[in-house]
Amino acid sequence: MDAVTTDPNNHLCNLHLGRMLIERGDHKEAVERLQQAVGLKPTSAEARFLLGLALCMQDSGPGDRADEAINFLHEGLEQLLLRRQTEADTSVITPSSSTNLHAEDIFRLTNIQVIRGLHMLADNLKMKKIEGMRSSKDVYHCVCLHAGMALCSLYHRGPLFQQIEWLLLDAHYALLEIMISELLSDTVWIEQRCRYLSAMIRASTITRDNKLLSLQEKVSQKLVTLNPCNSESLY
Repeated sequence: MDAVTTDPNNHLCNLHLGRMLIERGDHKEAVERLQQAVGLKPTSAEARFLLGLALCMQDSGPGDRADEAINFLHEGLEQLLLRRQTEADTSVITPSSSTNLHAEDIFRLTNIQVIRGLHMLADNLKMKKIEGMRSSKDVYHCVCLHAGMALCSLYHRGPLFQQIEWLLLDAHYALLEIMISELLSDTVWIEQRCRYLSAMIRASTITRDNKLLSLQEKVSQKLVTLNPCNSESLY
């Protein structure tokens, strides 16, 4: 807040204040700050992505700005995929080195705001398909890929690690539901997905609370429905 008071017309000050307000859960104020950041620099992919995230995370949701929020998040997804492709082609981690502050690199691999934004994009596209955008199934796959890569790059199994684990599990469960809703004839593959997801839940570092047990139960129920004679799922 002091930084914005010093220079309220600074794009970066508003961007990082909005980013921190999202982490604090003050999404309404975050929207205002990020709108200011986008107004000062409309080409900022980081500010637009975070604005889309803040809009979706409001208690009332994005409301009549849903299309705008989805568009901002989808632009961020394309930016992220382009960056990953560049890194793969050049074998160089860009654009920042390990000596730079993480806050300066919004689209870094371990930024949970990016993974959460992609997850919300997939949720919104699942409810409302938009022509010219990737399907919710494709975006959920992106969430799983980036969340898995992020977990492999984190050493400390703390709160951040567990939050990313939750996003990974939720995305895999959403993919499982999509596969079942598509009425795929290959039920063997769906059964395997159920077993793999169940194993991931058991291997996670998340505290065994009611939410996790409920997810485990729902996965097991789907496996029992597909194969009632499967002793593993019944157990």
